[in-house]
Amino acid sequence: MRNSFYRIEGFEPPRYAFRLSLQGSFAKTAFEQELPESLYKELQGEGRYLIKQNFSYMPIDYKPYIFLENAAGKPTCLLSHVKVLGAQGDAHALDIEPDFNLKLSRPDDFVRYIQHNIDNWTQASTSLFLWLLWLSTINSRLKK
Repeated sequence: MRNSFYRIEGFEPPRYAFRLSLQGSFAKTAFEQELPESLYKELQGEGRYLIKQNFSYMPIDYKPYIFLENAAGKPTCLLSHVKVLGAQGDAHALDIEPDFNLKLSRPDDFVRYIQHNIDNWTQASTSLFLWLLWLSTINSRLKK
């Protein structure tokens, strides 16, 4: 896993705690790319489909992904939050670390995604799958 641009550590059922990291250079490239509306809708749609399969309730306006915005207020390809459903309707399950921007200029550093409000296996596995879905989709898009 040494040459991987992402890391998943500690995802060991039945524990809910795990760590996700994304190579700084990949995060920087994603942050520099505006997210096309069509790709935004595709990701939200696929995420909603996954949420429907795993949770009994989903608000009509539910969006599992929140993206960082650039200086012009446009969403970028870099993911800020992954939301899964919880007892309160929804909760941020994964958040990009607050000082992520310090690591964008250092390609050997990794940007971490911090989990919180994950209370069960369904929330943990769904948040991980959503993150991987975003990562796979953006990685293939950035390679084009």
